[in-house]
Amino acid sequence: MRKKTRNKLCVLSLFTLVTILAMGGKALARIPDNAIRSEHIRDGEVRTQDIDEDAVTSGKIADGEVQNANLGAGAVTSAKIVAGAVNTNNIADAAVTSAKIAAGAVNTNNIADAAVTSAKIAAGQVQNSDIAGNAVTGAKLANTTLIDADFNAAANINPSKIAPGAFAGLYRNVINISLDGNGDFTDPIAALASITDNSINTPYLVKIMPGTYDIGEATVQMKPYVDIEGSGEKVTRITGNINSEISGVVNGTDNAELRLLTVENTSGKDLSLAIYNDTVSPKLTNIVVIATGGDLAVCITNISASPTLTNITANAVAFEWGESIGVMNADSSALTMKNVTANASGGFFNVGVLNVSVSTNMNQVTTSASGGIAFNFGVYNDEGSLTTMSNITANASGGIGNYGVYNQDFSSPTMTNCTAGASGGDINYGVYNDESSATMLNVTAGASGGSSANYGVYNNDSGTVKIDHCVLSGSTNTIYNPSGVTAYVGDTLLDGGAVDNSGTLICAGVFDEAGTFYQSNCP
Repeated sequence: MRKKTRNKLCVLSLFTLVTILAMGGKALARIPDNAIRSEHIRDGEVRTQDIDEDAVTSGKIADGEVQNANLGAGAVTSAKIVAGAVNTNNIADAAVTSAKIAAGAVNTNNIADAAVTSAKIAAGQVQNSDIAGNAVTGAKLANTTLIDADFNAAANINPSKIAPGAFAGLYRNVINISLDGNGDFTDPIAALASITDNSINTPYLVKIMPGTYDIGEATVQMKPYVDIEGSGEKVTRITGNINSEISGVVNGTDNAELRLLTVENTSGKDLSLAIYNDTVSPKLTNIVVIATGGDLAVCITNISASPTLTNITANAVAFEWGESIGVMNADSSALTMKNVTANASGGFFNVGVLNVSVSTNMNQVTTSASGGIAFNFGVYNDEGSLTTMSNITANASGGIGNYGVYNQDFSSPTMTNCTAGASGGDINYGVYNDESSATMLNVTAGASGGSSANYGVYNNDSGTVKIDHCVLSGSTNTIYNPSGVTAYVGDTLLDGGAVDNSGTLICAGVFDEAGTFYQSNCP
């Protein structure tokens, strides 16, 4: 009797449960919260169609009860989830994969801010097609999240995807200048003005992107401990038209370097100075310097300055009656020039390199002065200059008087492994020493093509000139040595006209163009 009663109660309980489920919302409304527990329901008995919309909320599900195996592919859609019901704590790491989410089921409104982290996303699960346009912004990416390995040709990252100035300020104390607005500034003057704390402990780099930066009649004033770097001599150009005797397009300073660009002054007025250094010592490296027009056109001016010039090309072109100077060093300057090409042309008076009362170390320098209607000088040393010249090629041509190297007023240059040439025009001098004492070792000095005279070495007035292991050529005289000058010539080839000597001339081991050896005199 008890067994039958127990069976009837069980049947009744099951019938009651089925009836409750069949009655849907009305019956559920009469079931107290938490009356049905997991142990009352057989595994797999409850299906999607057995559950009313919104019947199951997060409050009805024990933490951790729903696993991947309990969810059919595509079973969970946005319609099944109350807004904000699912947060980070409800999702196990890597539990959500693309197979679990119907296309378009999850949108921005379904995801709490910062709910999705890299730990929640399996590697490779997010593809381009899963990301809405402009969905990824800088604020959504952690610093250094993206590395080189994350980019490839298929990523299709192009400038339109990068916000203007997105890379600005990525490096400490680096200021970028770009004409397209993608840098910190669009002109170098404003960029330098923004730097106020530069020092030996707080150095800066001003990086100039490709383009031509026209500053008009203004000047780029360099600052100590602030280097200015272009993107290459052929692609970055600072140009201006300032007309001043104390300023150029760029003014130098101490403890700073200018490099990898072109500086140009197109003044066309009285003065055209490109780079101007007064009592300062900047480094100038890998620069093309141009000065055009003006009564005085000078590419680089150094006044009481000691800059270092390396890999420089200077081209100066003045008005017809003006003066063109590639590099001018004056007033106790002590500078170093290496791998420099200095050209001057177009003016009445043209000088490749002019040294006035200075101590200059020139190595691997090529100079040219040409086309002037009056005088051309490859290198001009004046007023007691102590110039050390090694591996120099100095040429002058086309004027009334052309001088490969001109030494004047008690200058004492030392020339080693040099070539000095003068050609064309009226009178030409390979090396001219006027009241100067030059030391020449392994020097080729020649003059040719002059309609009036051509001299290899021409000494004048006073001084002591030492010539050793040289080649001298000139159709008028290989050596001209007047009264008051002492010249020593040894182991040297004299090719051309006879030696003209009325001063003191000591020769030893000299050859002429025919190979005739002269042991103790000059032909």
